Amino acid sequence: MSFKIIDSKQQQSFQGETFRLAVVLLGASGDLAKKKIYPSLFNLYKDGSIQLDKTVIWGFGRSDLTHYQLRQRLIPYLVSKEDENNENDDLDQFLSICFYQQGNGYDDVNAFHRIQQSLVTYSGVLSNGHHSKSVPTLINQLFYFAIPPNLFLKAASTIHQVFFPTNLKNNSQHKPPWRRVLFEKPFGRDLQSYYGLSSGLSQIFDESEMYRIDHYLGKHIVRQIQPLRFNESTYSKNVWDRQYISHVIISLKEPFGTDGRGGYFDSYGIIRDVMQNHLLQVLTLIAMENPSQENGAEIEERVRSAKVNVLNHIQAPLYPDDCVLGQYEGYADDPSIRNKATTAPTFAAIRLHVNTSRWKGVPFILVAGKAMDERIAEVQVVFHDRQSSSSNRKSVSRNLVFNIQPDQCIFMKTSTAENQAVEKNSNNINHTMVSMKTNRTKNIIHRWEHEDNAYKNLIMDSLLGNRSSFVRDDELRKSWEILTPLLNQIENVKPKQYKKGSCGPENEIALKFPELTHSTEKTSHQILQSKL
Repeated sequence: MSFKIIDSKQQQSFQGETFRLAVVLLGASGDLAKKKIYPSLFNLYKDGSIQLDKTVIWGFGRSDLTHYQLRQRLIPYLVSKEDENNENDDLDQFLSICFYQQGNGYDDVNAFHRIQQSLVTYSGVLSNGHHSKSVPTLINQLFYFAIPPNLFLKAASTIHQVFFPTNLKNNSQHKPPWRRVLFEKPFGRDLQSYYGLSSGLSQIFDESEMYRIDHYLGKHIVRQIQPLRFNESTYSKNVWDRQYISHVIISLKEPFGTDGRGGYFDSYGIIRDVMQNHLLQVLTLIAMENPSQENGAEIEERVRSAKVNVLNHIQAPLYPDDCVLGQYEGYADDPSIRNKATTAPTFAAIRLHVNTSRWKGVPFILVAGKAMDERIAEVQVVFHDRQSSSSNRKSVSRNLVFNIQPDQCIFMKTSTAENQAVEKNSNNINHTMVSMKTNRTKNIIHRWEHEDNAYKNLIMDSLLGNRSSFVRDDELRKSWEILTPLLNQIENVKPKQYKKGSCGPENEIALKFPELTHSTEKTSHQILQSKL
């Protein structure tokens, strides 16, 4: 099998000879910024995707920091520990364009005005060194909201007031510069809170200006699903339906617990934390129709419309019988969890059905959990077993596996089981015993050796205006419409306890999800490692 691989290293610069870039990062002193966002911007700089003389990065936060203090905080996350004290021109040059503004809150107009004034000065200095007050509009601006969603509306209103003047005129002969706003999840915790947030933001920004991040859409293997499905040269194009596929399992397991962030997690639970976003997004890519066959609109909007169409056909409402809920032993011992009688699930398995002609009757099973037996995120497309007509009654089962982490590869797992007759003699009587022999093979379609930097990919997509990598408003609304009724029903349901390092509440899984009860077999990750 072969298909076109999208190489996330093949970046293009969005900056022409005229426009500059300003990134304004809200929440710059937080963990996400220093661990993910600044390192991703640094990688884009090293790739040449953003240019030193045309870029400025302003961090904004409530912590009282100087430019120098911010830069010192970032160094351990931008280079390895052994290289921290070595000369590094790339690092020094990148840090020279990183600045910081402290504010009393995310509605501090005066603090944001200080950033805005610096950008006016910055955009008036052309690349030839001359200063001109007539070109303050020649600067693209990316606002990154790496802050909790309860701060979105205050910050958005202030950002729009300061940076989005209504009387802005483009004085150049070029296409006018853009202003885009990136929002981190979670985007609400149920349908009602989603409506409040969406309604408030839509009164401030146009939908075309908002880029809602789900970092799974930036992961390399997830970005290969469409090419594999719709490339003319792949066989999957002809077998991607209920006639050939038995069921689909989409899993995200972590071997660690909440580890001190239980206070945050406890208000959301595993379904809100990863299923409503990451796993449902992957499901839409697996199940969607070919977006290139739809009429009108640009391809990026056709992709998002095809995903919404999948969500519109998911059978609803969901009931508690459609899921298994678990909570690992000792979860409530986390000192940051105040409610020791908490019912927040740390494990969930949910069965969904997509009622289209292609998928009717095919279960899509979402599985996610913490303190599990392994770290893995993958999609298993399980094909119907084929029964051989030969005398030994050989059966063949095939799984197409998208291993998102930790291995970053796509492979076909084939299991062949055959009955073997064995002659035995007992008390001078011959017996014919039948035993089952199983052989497993792997055909690696594509393996990605480089580090998977989802945030780097998504930031670059936002700079290029590639909206297909981001979640549209109606996608969010539909995902909450699907899951909110179930969340309301299970709010006070006590999850089943399971041991840390296990597969979850095994008895309940075996009863409701026989597709998941291959606990005696090696996992896809373990089998793959044994073959490499």
